[in-house]
Amino acid sequence: MATYNGERYLQEQLDTIVGQTYPIYELIVSDDHSTDNTWNILEDYASRYPFIRIVRHEGVRGINHNFFSAIRLASGDFIAISDQDDIWELNKIELQMKAIGEALLCSHKTKPFSENNLLVDYDSRVPNTGLLRVIEVSPCAGHSLLFRKELLEHFTPVDDCFFYDSQLVCVATALESLVFVNEVLTHHRRLLSSATVQKKFGNKISFSAVRQAWKLYRKHKPEMKKRAQVREKFLNGITPKTPAIQEGIRVSQLQYSSSFFDYLRLTGIYIRHRQEIFYTKESRPLIAFMRAVFFPIQRAIYRR
Repeated sequence: MATYNGERYLQEQLDTIVGQTYPIYELIVSDDHSTDNTWNILEDYASRYPFIRIVRHEGVRGINHNFFSAIRLASGDFIAISDQDDIWELNKIELQMKAIGEALLCSHKTKPFSENNLLVDYDSRVPNTGLLRVIEVSPCAGHSLLFRKELLEHFTPVDDCFFYDSQLVCVATALESLVFVNEVLTHHRRLLSSATVQKKFGNKISFSAVRQAWKLYRKHKPEMKKRAQVREKFLNGITPKTPAIQEGIRVSQLQYSSSFFDYLRLTGIYIRHRQEIFYTKESRPLIAFMRAVFFPIQRAIYRR
């Protein structure tokens, strides 16, 4: 768990972790130098539960550094990720341990909720977890992940452009070693101050949607090229190489190219993989084709 000024909801989340039906071997909490009562709460729980280990940074280092530093301290064979303000089902870890089998990573459905009138959507469909979808926007939230520690041996974390959870899911998907539990096991609190909250866009193709996406594409094209270059380097660092990784590298190269012909080649790949690049499969063939043609521009909304 990574914490930062989470005093308001922290105790509720900690209670759902220590109360798991699967015995918790250790709980590592990495605090990014909170200035509220978070550290006092952590000290209280650590004094009552010997398996809780708390670490405090001297200064604010950010989400990626906070989580990866905590992950590196883990001594167990399996690692689960927790936010500081969610609510776990008490059998979350038990069900994930049963489901993971020989896979490197297990995820599950999460259901958002809000206590501050923030509009939240819940999509109950089982998402695509193919690499071409994951490299754009991971459908598996960090707080849903349980993975084998050996997953960390297959890549080198990066600090730029995409979050720690996207990196973990990307590697597991590239190695075709991800399982998904079709049950809600985490209730995800959505706050306006959340580091990952973002506006949702629908999948309807309309003139206004195209115009809005085109504006975003023009505005964020330099940033998107930088992301593609970082992603290409990241994918090249994953071992062993798989056909999915090679395809992801090729897509990343086309994404940062300035050639119009490369843009057309990228569109061709999206058309060919049109059932893998969306959140779920598109049942309408013509709409699937049109969405795939539009996808190189629509990617501008995925800048997490």
